[in-house]
Amino acid sequence: MATALSSAQPTLILRDISWRTYEDLLEDLRDRSAPRLTFDRGVLEFLSPTQEHEQTNTAIALLVSTVRQWVAQNRMKYRSSE
Repeated sequence: MATALSSAQPTLILRDISWRTYEDLLEDLRDRSAPRLTFDRGVLEFLSPTQEHEQTNTAIALLVSTVRQWVAQNRMKYRSSE
């Protein structure tokens, strides 16, 4: 039986799913970032992040990358001046 829930993120819940089916789905979807799957005692939940969520993730990843590069550059500057 499938249940769709209304929430900020589109969700689909399937019941009476085997662990093997869950593992097969994970294998089939291994190269994709969506949908995200969770499994608990036979209940499989598919989550599709909203566009806003994905944009926020991209912005955070860019910020972290920029800060990491800045720290690496400044670390080299301070080491060379010692």
